[in-house]
Amino acid sequence: MLSSKISRLILCGNSVKYSRPNLKNFTFAGSKTQSVDTNEFLLKKFKRFVGNTCPFIDTDIIPGSEDPSSQVFPQRPMHKALVLDRGSDSSTVVCHTNPCHFSINGNIDVLGSAGQNVEDVCRYKQGVSVIDAAEYLLKISHIAPSAPDTLCIISYFFCSNY
Repeated sequence: MLSSKISRLILCGNSVKYSRPNLKNFTFAGSKTQSVDTNEFLLKKFKRFVGNTCPFIDTDIIPGSEDPSSQVFPQRPMHKALVLDRGSDSSTVVCHTNPCHFSINGNIDVLGSAGQNVEDVCRYKQGVSVIDAAEYLLKISHIAPSAPDTLCIISYFFCSNY
């Protein structure tokens, strides 16, 4: 069975699609219609998914531009309270920054990003696919070549990144 060969789940951005508070009407299983904050509804759905999945597989979560995290690059990790219910086993869940670097089983290095840097390259280089843009970033060994001009990043006042 293919699922027995999966050793790790990596969720790369926009898992929740958090936005301004937005009330929508939902009808739940034959009950009356209720107004529900879609952010709260989506966050509970995501928590349920992670809670049902993480006991069986190591899970890495990288925040995206529409997740409840900082909006500037590099993004802070999502807080585990947003990802897991109280009392859940959190030993198999790791919340990373975006971008991030981590190792799987000590022998596979992963450079992860939710894709804002790749999308930014595609936005300004016509006719380039997402895969080509990601490959280009790896070739030039630069994770965010368009920052700070078109990709919002954290400014460092006391040192130069260049």
